[in-house]
Amino acid sequence: MFSSPLTTIVGYVILVLTALNQVFVEQGIPKDGKGWITFAVSIATGLGAVFAKDFNVSNAPNAGGTAHHVPPSN
Repeated sequence: MFSSPLTTIVGYVILVLTALNQVFVEQGIPKDGKGWITFAVSIATGLGAVFAKDFNVSNAPNAGGTAHHVPPSN
């Protein structure tokens, strides 16, 4: 839930569209295996997007430093 707002919003949109599709297009709960699989995958995709982290987004400051050689320890 504490990820980038972009993926969280996309996840909620997927979840809402899935629910609206079930209510208005499918008109009820899925009736066969294919319907249940489609419904479950859509819900899983939405939840995955809600909890996903955007690429290269962090709360860490950009150090911008150079790499240093660390000698191996024996």
